[in-house]
Amino acid sequence: MPTAEVLGIVRVLKRESLTVDRLWEASEQGKLAKVSLAQFDTYYGNQESGIGVWVEAAKILPKPIALSKLRQNWGARWQPPQQIHRLRDEQRALLCNQ
Repeated sequence: MPTAEVLGIVRVLKRESLTVDRLWEASEQGKLAKVSLAQFDTYYGNQESGIGVWVEAAKILPKPIALSKLRQNWGARWQPPQQIHRLRDEQRALLCNQ
């Protein structure tokens, strides 16, 4: 199992599908994503397109929140998203008030 903790949160501004070349340009040649061209090329491999996610208000939480604590608050069967997931206001409040 991975770390199974929430380490931080971000606000998503937009998400768009672009050709890999356009995605590299839109990321300001990797500066926004903080990746090198080699890392970018390795990640996208032979793909024709990719998804760009623009974020703001990144916040590292003062203390990671364990999956077990989230399940105590949101239900034992709560499963963390494997993709971008919009939190309800009360869920976001719980994360921000830790």
